[in-house]
Amino acid sequence: MRKMLERFGTEMNILHRASLDDLRAVVGDKIAYLIHAARTGTLELRSGGGGTYGGVMNTQE
Repeated sequence: MRKMLERFGTEMNILHRASLDDLRAVVGDKIAYLIHAARTGTLELRSGGGGTYGGVMNTQE
């Protein structure tokens, strides 16, 4: 997170403005892909419950 904030300034810039290529250069393909999936509404989440946390289901294709 620190690397992204140093490069892009704010969390809003990371989530909404940084290009996919710029994200890849800072954090690598996997995290850049997950941020992109969240932006486009394709990030799949697993529900939590019964004492367990939910999580991210997407994997890079």
